[in-house]
Amino acid sequence: MESTRTLNTIIRRLTRPRNWPMSVKVLISLASIITIAFLSITYVNARSYQAALSDRIVVEFETLARSQANHLTDILSEHLTMLRGLAMVDSVLVNAEDSNARYSDDPSERDSHLLAMDEQWQAAADNSMLVQSIISPRTNQLAAQLVSYRVTFPEHIEFFLTDRYGGLVAASDRTSDYYQADEEWWQAAYDIGRGALYISQPILDERSGETVLIMAAPVYSESGEVVGVARTLLNMETIQEAVASVQFGNTGTATLINASRVAIADPDPEHTGTQVPISWTAPQDVQASFYSYTATDEEGAPAVLGRASFDDVNITNIDEARAIRSLGWTLFVHQTVNEAYAPIRRAVATSLLVAGLFGTLSAGLAYIVTHIVAVKPITSLGDVARRMATGDLDVRASIDRRDETGDLAEAFNTMATEMTQMLHILELRVRERTRGLQAASEVSRATTSVLDIDELLPYVVDLVRDRFDLYYVGLFLVDENREYAVLGAGTGEAGKLMLQGGHKLGVGSDSMIGQCVAQDEARIALDVGEEAVRFVNPFLPDTRSEMALPLRARDQVIGAMTVQSARSAAFDDADIAIMQTMADQVAVAIDNASLFSQTQAALAEMRAAQHRYLVQAWTEYKDTLEGTEYEVGTPDSTPLTDAIGSDVLQSNEGQGAAIRHRAEPEEPPARVVVPVALGDTVIGALGFQDETDTRIWSDEEIALVQAVAERLALAADNLRLIDTTQRQAAREQLTGEITARMRETLDVDAILQTAVRELGESLDVAEVELRMISGDGNGT
Repeated sequence: MESTRTLNTIIRRLTRPRNWPMSVKVLISLASIITIAFLSITYVNARSYQAALSDRIVVEFETLARSQANHLTDILSEHLTMLRGLAMVDSVLVNAEDSNARYSDDPSERDSHLLAMDEQWQAAADNSMLVQSIISPRTNQLAAQLVSYRVTFPEHIEFFLTDRYGGLVAASDRTSDYYQADEEWWQAAYDIGRGALYISQPILDERSGETVLIMAAPVYSESGEVVGVARTLLNMETIQEAVASVQFGNTGTATLINASRVAIADPDPEHTGTQVPISWTAPQDVQASFYSYTATDEEGAPAVLGRASFDDVNITNIDEARAIRSLGWTLFVHQTVNEAYAPIRRAVATSLLVAGLFGTLSAGLAYIVTHIVAVKPITSLGDVARRMATGDLDVRASIDRRDETGDLAEAFNTMATEMTQMLHILELRVRERTRGLQAASEVSRATTSVLDIDELLPYVVDLVRDRFDLYYVGLFLVDENREYAVLGAGTGEAGKLMLQGGHKLGVGSDSMIGQCVAQDEARIALDVGEEAVRFVNPFLPDTRSEMALPLRARDQVIGAMTVQSARSAAFDDADIAIMQTMADQVAVAIDNASLFSQTQAALAEMRAAQHRYLVQAWTEYKDTLEGTEYEVGTPDSTPLTDAIGSDVLQSNEGQGAAIRHRAEPEEPPARVVVPVALGDTVIGALGFQDETDTRIWSDEEIALVQAVAERLALAADNLRLIDTTQRQAAREQLTGEITARMRETLDVDAILQTAVRELGESLDVAEVELRMISGDGNGT
């Protein structure tokens, strides 16, 4: 039972860290801090070591890829050199020139001969005289040399030579065609008579069943003229073996691809002819021809790759370099990430283990030393810090020793004093910034509520000066020619005097406003006496600090605002930011007010134009009507026509208001007259009259009559437009008919008679007379 209670007590103490002894807390804290510190340092060192090893892997892969690419180009260059040597043999040159000499000078006859020979060649048997003359070593000494070359260089499947026109001269084996000038390889090697070395992409040779590279070289005469082309087939197995020989580690191999990302040589035959992952040819942030990077291999596993492009390999001979680089081949060496970075992982793991052990030992030692010399004073300082954290800024640590802990306590007290002072200063600054932001917000609200620019400008400058406690505030607007910034508003008596004098400053002049507008940037003078570019204003002698802020609207400077203080260095960065924000708001408000004024003017002009149009249109239209007055009433009712005219005039002057009359005993019955108007243009009136003398027209009745009048106006105007359109169409139709009848004859007299007759009939007049004026002015 007693043992159970003891065990429970131990468990409770272990589960409540606040009840742990101070030594345990310090031990755990210091052990954790020191361990974390050592582990962090070790981790950084391990990362550095990893980076160094990674860089070494990059260099190794780059070097290996470059070395193997150079090896492959050396192989290709060696075979091209051999072929070029064959092309320079005297017997090759002599046989090619002899073959060229046998052709006719007539191109058409020569082409016909070559095509005929090609047909004979394809139809001939292997033992025919034609075939044997080309390939038999007994009858063709050059063929014997070519056979010797094939034996000497077993990597080559065949050799043959053509003349300058594509005809066969000699061959080590029978070819499928006699005429070769229509082949791509021959045209590339002949190169329109200039000559060039040629290497093809890997192709399948049907005769041998092997994958080969076509190589061709021009045969030059002593004068440098191309007299023939020598060709060979290099077995691709030569390149395949060189690529397959690249083996390092368990997974390190090489792959050769063409420009289409297709593998043309790989140790695994299943990979040959397949496309490699696109990540191989599109690494991130890599532009060099030789580089290494991480991607996925053909099996989809993460791999480290090194690449070497044939475009930049070192080849001494320019012609060979051009032919090899035109292949667009790229060699990749690759190895799985796990194998490539295995040494790095082992080194990092070892470093972390050593760091952990060292950190643990260091933490224990540090605990012992700290417990002896610093636990108590640090605990005391912690108590003081906690009291300060609760708001007791006057508490200070007691200094009862002059060692390092005493110095620490003294420094702590100094820090507490400075922090108290700093906190007080920050509170003052926060209040100032808050006041500034509130003032800027008030200016922003004010600028959005005023659309009259003449009212807006004085209001803004007075508001800014009062809210920011400034000496002077002025607003300048750029004139139409953008030559001057003209004062639009200014505060105080100085602002009034400058406005009366038409104060303005040149854009780009030696003034803060001029430079501010020209450069579209704020100008600040914390001490105006030291500012090189500033206009000295006699109306503002007490200015000590000044800011000129550009007013921007729609990506254009429309003016500037000057704010001036009687104190030196009155503005700081926060003030500048707030003032510039406020200036941008003022610029938008000024631009909005200007746009509003322009819109109002344009709207008034449109209304006036519409009014003139409607008045003229209805005046002309009424002349075409038989009657413009319509009245319906009882037989004994009093006519309304006589009174409605004066009422229309009164309603028009009253902006379309209805005229209501209540009859007196000696007056006509009660009536209501409502104008029939299109907008502000009155085109008529609608009147109602009651025979009783006690009728009072209610507001609802008036509203009904006005609604009917509005729709009547729209309907009448629509009918006018339709009638006018129909009249115009009728006139155009009549004109077209008369013109058509006039065009039915070419006789002038008949045309004139037709015009007179048709006009008379159309206008329904008794007589039409047409006079022609002669050249001397006399009528005919």
